[in-house]
Amino acid sequence: MFSETISPDTYRLIEKIKNRPWLSPYYLAGGTALALHLGHRTSIDLDFFTESEVEEMTIVDHLRTVGNLRLDQMGKGTIVGNLDSVRISFFKYPYRLLDSLTEWNGLNVASIRDIALMKMVAIFQRGSIKDFIDMFFVVREFKPIDALVPELSIKYVGVQFNTNHILRSLCYFEDAENEPMPSMIAACDWQEVKE
Repeated sequence: MFSETISPDTYRLIEKIKNRPWLSPYYLAGGTALALHLGHRTSIDLDFFTESEVEEMTIVDHLRTVGNLRLDQMGKGTIVGNLDSVRISFFKYPYRLLDSLTEWNGLNVASIRDIALMKMVAIFQRGSIKDFIDMFFVVREFKPIDALVPELSIKYVGVQFNTNHILRSLCYFEDAENEPMPSMIAACDWQEVKE
């Protein structure tokens, strides 16, 4: 894993929350988890997911014992906020993992394949520049889009995906055009990502 992709503030927070029993049902996914696998960019936020029910107030109480918590959103199965100035989120995510979790520094981390499929769905809903860049590196380092698309129906059982819409969304960059480039470790040109 590429630990150097984690910002110092985020790493300090990981040191404070790792190995906590209340965190054990959760796994790290999203851009930070993918950056740990691929080493392509730095990442500053922590996105945790679980298939289990989320006890929102219990998690909030635990987070408050760790550091300074500012809640931005809390609802059924969702907690989003900042903990010690690091963006952190917890989600109930009712879709199974296709691969085993990897343990890194006291955290459970989702596989590249699981993260890539989650990123494809995120881009389908609204693609950010970080999501497109992440998928660019997934395709370059791991697996092509045409091999990933059929796996959506394996991960998201019961969800009907229109393959044409998925593929079109992976080429719709308008929402991402005005966003700043993330801090890259590997060389990356936005124009090349779009091609």
